[in-house]
Amino acid sequence: MNSRLTLTFGLPLAAAASLLLTQSLRAANLSEIYQMAASQDSVIQASRAQYEAAVEALPLARSAMRPQVAIAADVAENENNDDRGGRFGSNAYGASITQNIFNVPATRSIKQAKATVAAAEATLKEAEQNLIFRTAQAYFNVLTAKEAFSAASASREAIASQTEQAERRFDVGLSAITDVKEAQAQLDLAVAREVVAENQMALAREALRVIINQEVPPLDGLREDAALTAPEPASMEEWIAVAKSNNPQLEVARKEYEVAAADIGIERAGRLPTVAIVGGYQKQSSDRANDQISAQPSKSESGQIKLQLEYPFITGGSTSALIRQAKARSTQASFNLETVQRAVVQETRDAYLTVLADISQTVALEKALNSTEVAKDATQAGFDAGTRTAVEVLVSLRDTFDAYADYAAARHQYVVSSLQLRLAAGILAQKHIDSISRSLEPGS
Repeated sequence: MNSRLTLTFGLPLAAAASLLLTQSLRAANLSEIYQMAASQDSVIQASRAQYEAAVEALPLARSAMRPQVAIAADVAENENNDDRGGRFGSNAYGASITQNIFNVPATRSIKQAKATVAAAEATLKEAEQNLIFRTAQAYFNVLTAKEAFSAASASREAIASQTEQAERRFDVGLSAITDVKEAQAQLDLAVAREVVAENQMALAREALRVIINQEVPPLDGLREDAALTAPEPASMEEWIAVAKSNNPQLEVARKEYEVAAADIGIERAGRLPTVAIVGGYQKQSSDRANDQISAQPSKSESGQIKLQLEYPFITGGSTSALIRQAKARSTQASFNLETVQRAVVQETRDAYLTVLADISQTVALEKALNSTEVAKDATQAGFDAGTRTAVEVLVSLRDTFDAYADYAAARHQYVVSSLQLRLAAGILAQKHIDSISRSLEPGS
């Protein structure tokens, strides 16, 4: 309790106020933090708006094959220099309607628009899965930084105690001044490490604060008995197959290739005729008060309906150039698709192997932690018996707290790597972080 109070009042006023504010907030688990992120993260909000804009490509494409109605009206003041001369006013209004009945480019554009919308859906899915991963990664970065700071603080306190003991032993003539100097040097290093760890914890909290757009509450920590399970299915090739079917980045690349391939057909169709039904109606009147022939206003009314054929006979080479351009872009899209597929396979392989490595590393670090604790106790006992030096005691203390921090970091990294594997496979969902939340316990 005393050390915690000392730490609080030793901070700058703003940092102390922030710490007290954080401690006053209710603790939250990963699922609750994700809900904050889903409603506040600016990246996902922009992605949703981008999706809403992209899906309009389909109704825009369909509009070309639907009736087009226009209404026009005008009022004018006219002056003639002919024999009748004079100034007069006129007004007119009318309407026109056009209905395409044969327009291959417009028809093919609808199919292209469907692929564009599918690409937008996959892009949004990618953004949503990235938000889940970014939130979880930032969450566990805070937990890792907190454990590292706790270990650094505990190490500093333990080394400070050893330094005081070394000074007392020196005062009564039981140790040399070198023991005191070595202890002080280790204490200075421990203080510096604690400052760095505190800064890293503040940076980690700030990164999470940006995502949830509010102060970070106390976070639930990972239970000590949280299981380390191997990926299921246990075959790397099965994970790769899942990724090829579900990875949203790969789906976006596929749809972009479809869009580019459809563009070739659209440009080729530019050589074909188009047929449309066109109808129009117009009513016009004028007031010719100075008309020498008639003082009566003139009026006219007309209407027509026609079948209109347009054939692009000569386009100056633009159609051929557009076709060549579309083919080149299609080739580019096909290579981009191959590049993305290779990258997805690599990411999935790397993520799968990383999960296995994290499990092995965590198990090894747990054994290392147990070993360092035993070694610390043995070194302390040897020091009390006069067979070990004070420096060896200090080193064993530092190693023990380092091992604790490394073990905590490895456990957190395993969780993040498990999520990254699902992200690479394209199946990361909220149910996965809900499952992780059940492996957490209230933190402080």
